[in-house]
Amino acid sequence: MTAKTVLIVDDNADLGEELKSVLMDEGFDVVLASSGSDAILLSRDKCFDITFMDMKLPDMTGVEALMEIMKIYADVRVVMMSGYRVHELLNEALERGAESVLNKPFSIEQMLAEINK
Repeated sequence: MTAKTVLIVDDNADLGEELKSVLMDEGFDVVLASSGSDAILLSRDKCFDITFMDMKLPDMTGVEALMEIMKIYADVRVVMMSGYRVHELLNEALERGAESVLNKPFSIEQMLAEINK
């Protein structure tokens, strides 16, 4: 069986590396992106089983990146990650097709639950 592929999009390199390490230990194939534009480019080359997208990125919002990725793969699974409680932006993400939102800090168990939905 092929490992599930996970894209983690976060400009916090330490967090991205930590999540990648834990998920790889769980048997997932993990790719990191530090910006929305990087995530879009990676998504053009590969359809990930699930993407974890930070809401605040250096070049665009996570919602903007989500919308661009959905133009490539309409049925992409994206879970937004946010350390902020900006309800308008979180609601917009869900309205635009995000599956759910993980509020930082979150546990690895919460992340695994999202992957295994």
